[in-house]
Amino acid sequence: MRLNEICQLHLNDFRSEDGIYVIDVIGDEKEKNLKNKTSRRLVPLHNFLVNELNLLGYVEKLRKEGKTRLFPELRKRRDGYGHTASKWFARYKERCGIGAGEARKDFHSFRHTVTNTLKQANAEHFPTQELMGHSHGSITYGRYADRYLPKLLKEQVVDRLVYDVDLSHLKRSRFVVS
Repeated sequence: MRLNEICQLHLNDFRSEDGIYVIDVIGDEKEKNLKNKTSRRLVPLHNFLVNELNLLGYVEKLRKEGKTRLFPELRKRRDGYGHTASKWFARYKERCGIGAGEARKDFHSFRHTVTNTLKQANAEHFPTQELMGHSHGSITYGRYADRYLPKLLKEQVVDRLVYDVDLSHLKRSRFVVS
């Protein structure tokens, strides 16, 4: 997902669709903006977010606290909710030594990494484009067919996102609900 799509999430954007946990990436006139029409989509949650980090438990905790947004501390600015998160990420990656030197890395670099990982895993082209919120330029699939089912997106695309990176430290975050 794009940074601003993540930062503007409401708790009611998280739901189950045919037994698959998804984020409903939607826009509205007042509060949530999307880049274009194809940005509106269902994004199945990766097993790591559901099982290891208990993201849905955190969403439920926020609901019980009376919150409506996933990141209630972020304020909307001229370009949306992502400004503060973008600045935070720039400071964080600098502390970690990410992107030092000529290699420019920003939050959007994650989208490049995900797309390349899916390509190298030979994930299906059209479902990958839909998951990323891109138009696939096909009259047949774009105009005459419905969107891919979340189960198919999860199995054929999301589940192919496997990285050999130890993220167990994230389980100690204050955002993880046991």
